[in-house]
Amino acid sequence: MDLIIQAEQDGYDAVVSHCFGSPGIPEGRELVNIPVVGAGEAAFYVAMMCGDRLGVITVGGTYRTPSHGAMMHLVRKMVREYAITDRVVSIRTTGLCVEDCADEEVLFDSLLREAEKSIDDGAEVIILGCTGMINTAEKLQAKLEAPVVDPSVAALKFAELLISMNLTHSKLTLPSPDMIGVKCEMKWPPTMGRWPRGGKE
Repeated sequence: MDLIIQAEQDGYDAVVSHCFGSPGIPEGRELVNIPVVGAGEAAFYVAMMCGDRLGVITVGGTYRTPSHGAMMHLVRKMVREYAITDRVVSIRTTGLCVEDCADEEVLFDSLLREAEKSIDDGAEVIILGCTGMINTAEKLQAKLEAPVVDPSVAALKFAELLISMNLTHSKLTLPSPDMIGVKCEMKWPPTMGRWPRGGKE
């Protein structure tokens, strides 16, 4: 949070949380007015424009390992939070830890194997579920003949898009701390001024 605040004070136009899990995104958005973009969030949105059925390949172990599939659990949680459970048909892991991603040959072979399985699961677009999987998306895409989304690039391009459109997160959604306690009138639906099914405000 300190770095996000400092970035705005130093004149940066946007901040990217460079981790697929998009840590600190809602909290950061409460503290600043510049765009705060999560890599995983951006990757999901880009992928949904490329196809209907999505597959995610992440890092970490499975239920057979001591880590007990922590990253796969996080991805499932993200899918529920983004309300796209009907779009994600496959979540797989390379079995590698983040540090292992430094070996590009081992990483690529693992990704290709799991991506092919993900397509067999019904996925039409592959999302790389770790920002450490750099320099692999285009090579995988050539092998698979299916779109492969790199979360690092997706986050950067999303930040650029928001800046170019002069957009940022809504403070009606995530108010700053100094806005807490300020009285505001909210009605549902907004255009009708009443609650659905005859309810009262």
